[in-house]
Amino acid sequence: MSQRVGTTIFERDETRIQQINRTIVDSGIDITGFFGFFILGGSQIQESRKDFNTSYLASGAFKGAELTKLYSEFVGTGQSIITTPVTIKSTASVTFNNITFFQDHLAPSFLVKIESGAKATFVNCTFVRRSKQELRQAGGEIPANNSYVEVESAGAANMANFIGCKFIERAASGATEIFRRSAAAGTVFTMGCINQTGLGYGAARTAVGGDI
Repeated sequence: MSQRVGTTIFERDETRIQQINRTIVDSGIDITGFFGFFILGGSQIQESRKDFNTSYLASGAFKGAELTKLYSEFVGTGQSIITTPVTIKSTASVTFNNITFFQDHLAPSFLVKIESGAKATFVNCTFVRRSKQELRQAGGEIPANNSYVEVESAGAANMANFIGCKFIERAASGATEIFRRSAAAGTVFTMGCINQTGLGYGAARTAVGGDI
Protein backbone atom coordinates (compact mmCIF):
# COMPACT_ATOMS: atom_id res chain seq x y z
CA MET A 1 0.00 0.00 0.00
CA SER A 2 1.29 3.48 -0.85
CA GLN A 3 0.71 6.97 0.52
CA ARG A 4 0.91 10.25 -1.42
CA VAL A 5 2.64 13.21 0.19
CA GLY A 6 2.68 16.22 -2.12
CA THR A 7 4.01 14.98 -5.47
CA THR A 8 5.83 12.02 -3.96
CA ILE A 9 4.26 8.57 -3.47
CA PHE A 10 5.71 6.60 -0.57
CA GLU A 11 5.54 2.85 -0.15
CA ARG A 12 4.49 1.64 3.30
CA ASP A 13 7.68 -0.40 3.84
CA GLU A 14 10.01 2.53 3.09
CA THR A 15 12.13 3.80 5.95
CA ARG A 16 12.00 7.45 6.91
CA ILE A 17 15.49 8.00 5.42
CA GLN A 18 14.37 6.44 2.13
CA GLN A 19 11.34 8.74 2.10
CA ILE A 20 13.49 11.82 2.71
CA ASN A 21 15.91 10.83 -0.04
CA ARG A 22 13.11 10.24 -2.55
CA THR A 23 11.48 13.55 -1.65
CA ILE A 24 14.79 15.31 -2.32
CA VAL A 25 15.23 13.59 -5.68
CA ASP A 26 11.61 14.23 -6.73
CA SER A 27 11.78 17.89 -5.76
CA GLY A 28 15.08 18.48 -7.58
CA ILE A 29 16.58 20.26 -4.56
CA ASP A 30 20.36 20.05 -4.27
CA ILE A 31 21.09 19.67 -0.57
CA THR A 32 24.81 19.18 -0.99
CA GLY A 33 25.53 22.60 0.42
CA PHE A 34 23.48 21.89 3.54
CA PHE A 35 24.56 18.40 4.51
CA GLY A 36 27.46 17.52 2.22
CA PHE A 37 26.45 13.87 1.99
CA PHE A 38 23.79 13.50 -0.74
CA ILE A 39 24.75 14.61 -4.25
CA LEU A 40 22.27 14.80 -7.12
CA GLY A 41 23.03 13.90 -10.74
CA GLY A 42 24.65 16.57 -12.86
CA SER A 43 26.97 17.63 -10.05
CA GLN A 44 30.68 17.09 -9.57
CA ILE A 45 31.81 14.69 -6.88
CA GLN A 46 33.48 16.61 -4.07
CA GLU A 47 35.14 16.46 -0.67
CA SER A 48 33.80 19.27 1.50
CA ARG A 49 35.45 18.33 4.78
CA LYS A 50 39.09 18.05 5.81
CA ASP A 51 38.75 14.25 6.08
CA PHE A 52 36.17 11.49 6.59
CA ASN A 53 33.91 12.64 3.74
CA THR A 54 31.01 10.30 2.99
CA SER A 55 28.88 11.12 -0.06
CA TYR A 56 25.84 9.27 -1.41
CA LEU A 57 25.32 9.71 -5.15
CA ALA A 58 21.78 9.68 -6.49
CA SER A 59 20.95 8.08 -9.83
CA GLY A 60 22.36 10.12 -12.69
CA ALA A 61 25.59 11.29 -14.31
CA PHE A 62 28.35 12.96 -12.32
CA LYS A 63 31.57 14.74 -13.18
CA GLY A 64 34.82 13.35 -11.85
CA ALA A 65 37.33 15.34 -9.84
CA GLU A 66 40.79 15.35 -8.31
CA LEU A 67 40.44 13.84 -4.84
CA THR A 68 42.93 14.88 -2.16
CA LYS A 69 41.45 14.05 1.26
CA LEU A 70 41.89 11.11 3.63
CA TYR A 71 39.14 8.55 4.29
CA SER A 72 36.65 9.71 1.66
CA GLU A 73 33.86 7.40 0.56
CA PHE A 74 31.47 7.65 -2.39
CA VAL A 75 28.44 5.34 -2.41
CA GLY A 76 26.13 4.90 -5.39
CA THR A 77 22.45 4.61 -4.51
CA GLY A 78 21.23 3.50 -7.93
CA GLN A 79 22.48 4.13 -11.47
CA SER A 80 25.27 6.45 -10.31
CA ILE A 81 27.64 7.08 -13.23
CA ILE A 82 30.83 9.14 -13.26
CA THR A 83 31.47 10.18 -16.87
CA THR A 84 34.70 12.21 -16.65
CA PRO A 85 38.08 11.12 -15.27
CA VAL A 86 38.77 10.73 -11.55
CA THR A 87 42.28 11.36 -10.23
CA ILE A 88 43.17 10.17 -6.74
CA LYS A 89 46.04 12.37 -5.62
CA SER A 90 49.01 11.21 -3.59
CA THR A 91 47.55 12.60 -0.36
CA ALA A 92 44.22 10.76 -0.66
CA SER A 93 42.61 7.55 0.48
CA VAL A 94 39.23 6.84 -1.12
CA THR A 95 36.59 4.11 -1.28
CA PHE A 96 34.04 3.80 -4.10
CA ASN A 97 31.04 1.51 -3.72
CA ASN A 98 28.45 0.59 -6.37
CA ILE A 99 29.47 3.26 -8.89
CA THR A 100 29.92 3.07 -12.68
CA PHE A 101 32.87 4.79 -14.35
CA PHE A 102 31.98 5.48 -17.99
CA GLN A 103 34.11 6.97 -20.76
CA ASP A 104 32.43 10.00 -22.31
CA HIS A 105 33.12 11.65 -25.68
CA LEU A 106 36.27 13.36 -24.38
CA ALA A 107 37.98 9.98 -24.65
CA PRO A 108 40.43 10.13 -21.73
CA SER A 109 43.30 7.65 -21.72
CA PHE A 110 42.03 6.45 -18.32
CA LEU A 111 38.82 6.36 -16.31
CA VAL A 112 40.62 6.52 -12.96
CA LYS A 113 44.20 7.57 -12.19
CA ILE A 114 45.82 6.62 -8.88
CA GLU A 115 48.89 8.67 -8.06
CA SER A 116 51.90 7.35 -6.18
CA GLY A 117 51.19 7.30 -2.44
CA ALA A 118 47.40 7.24 -2.82
CA LYS A 119 45.23 4.41 -1.52
CA ALA A 120 41.93 3.35 -3.06
CA THR A 121 39.34 0.60 -2.77
CA PHE A 122 36.61 -0.11 -5.33
CA VAL A 123 33.73 -2.40 -4.32
CA ASN A 124 31.04 -3.58 -6.76
CA CYS A 125 31.99 -0.91 -9.29
CA THR A 126 31.71 -1.09 -13.09
CA PHE A 127 34.24 0.34 -15.56
CA VAL A 128 33.09 0.87 -19.17
CA ARG A 129 35.09 2.10 -22.17
CA ARG A 130 33.41 3.06 -25.44
CA SER A 131 34.35 1.71 -28.85
CA LYS A 132 36.51 3.62 -31.34
CA GLN A 133 33.51 3.97 -33.63
CA GLU A 134 31.38 5.52 -30.88
CA LEU A 135 34.16 7.94 -30.03
CA ARG A 136 34.63 9.06 -33.63
CA GLN A 137 30.87 9.56 -34.03
CA ALA A 138 30.88 11.67 -30.86
CA GLY A 139 33.80 13.72 -32.14
CA GLY A 140 36.27 12.38 -29.60
CA GLU A 141 39.94 11.61 -29.99
CA ILE A 142 41.57 8.26 -29.27
CA PRO A 143 44.68 8.83 -27.14
CA ALA A 144 47.60 6.45 -26.91
CA ASN A 145 48.25 4.13 -23.94
CA ASN A 146 44.59 3.64 -23.11
CA SER A 147 43.66 1.76 -19.99
CA TYR A 148 40.83 1.58 -17.50
CA VAL A 149 42.91 2.46 -14.44
CA GLU A 150 46.28 4.19 -14.60
CA VAL A 151 48.61 3.55 -11.67
CA GLU A 152 51.09 6.40 -11.55
CA SER A 153 53.61 4.73 -9.30
CA ALA A 154 57.03 5.91 -8.22
CA GLY A 155 58.24 3.43 -5.66
CA ALA A 156 54.81 2.97 -4.06
CA ALA A 157 53.26 -0.48 -3.76
CA ASN A 158 49.87 -1.90 -2.69
CA MET A 159 47.94 1.07 -4.03
CA ALA A 160 44.42 -0.20 -4.70
CA ASN A 161 41.90 -3.01 -4.18
CA PHE A 162 39.16 -3.99 -6.64
CA ILE A 163 36.52 -6.27 -5.11
CA GLY A 164 33.60 -7.65 -7.12
CA CYS A 165 34.12 -5.14 -9.94
CA LYS A 166 33.26 -5.48 -13.65
CA PHE A 167 35.34 -4.28 -16.59
CA ILE A 168 33.44 -3.89 -19.88
CA GLU A 169 34.57 -2.82 -23.36
CA ARG A 170 31.97 -1.82 -25.94
CA ALA A 171 33.83 -3.24 -28.97
CA ALA A 172 37.45 -2.21 -29.49
CA SER A 173 38.12 0.96 -27.47
CA GLY A 174 41.83 1.26 -28.13
CA ALA A 175 42.70 0.22 -24.59
CA THR A 176 45.65 -2.17 -24.34
CA GLU A 177 45.17 -3.38 -20.75
CA ILE A 178 42.91 -2.81 -17.78
CA PHE A 179 45.57 -1.59 -15.33
CA ARG A 180 48.48 0.42 -16.68
CA ARG A 181 51.36 1.52 -14.49
CA SER A 182 54.14 3.98 -15.15
CA ALA A 183 56.72 2.19 -12.98
CA ALA A 184 57.32 -1.35 -11.78
CA ALA A 185 56.35 -0.87 -8.14
CA GLY A 186 52.68 0.05 -8.37
CA THR A 187 50.38 -2.81 -7.47
CA VAL A 188 46.64 -3.33 -7.47
CA PHE A 189 44.78 -6.35 -6.13
CA THR A 190 41.64 -7.91 -7.59
CA MET A 191 39.20 -10.31 -5.98
CA GLY A 192 35.98 -11.70 -7.45
CA CYS A 193 36.12 -9.39 -10.50
CA ILE A 194 34.65 -9.97 -13.98
CA ASN A 195 36.72 -9.11 -17.05
CA GLN A 196 34.53 -8.74 -20.16
CA THR A 197 37.01 -6.69 -22.17
CA GLY A 198 39.06 -9.34 -23.97
CA LEU A 199 42.15 -7.58 -22.58
CA GLY A 200 44.64 -8.65 -19.95
CA TYR A 201 44.64 -7.09 -16.52
CA GLY A 202 48.24 -5.94 -16.94
CA ALA A 203 51.44 -6.37 -14.96
CA ALA A 204 50.28 -4.01 -12.22
CA ARG A 205 47.64 -6.46 -11.05
CA THR A 206 47.97 -9.23 -8.46
CA ALA A 207 45.04 -11.66 -8.29
CA VAL A 208 43.82 -12.52 -4.81
CA GLY A 209 41.31 -15.04 -6.17
CA GLY A 210 37.93 -15.67 -7.72
CA ASP A 211 38.29 -13.49 -10.82
CA ILE A 212 36.49 -14.65 -13.98
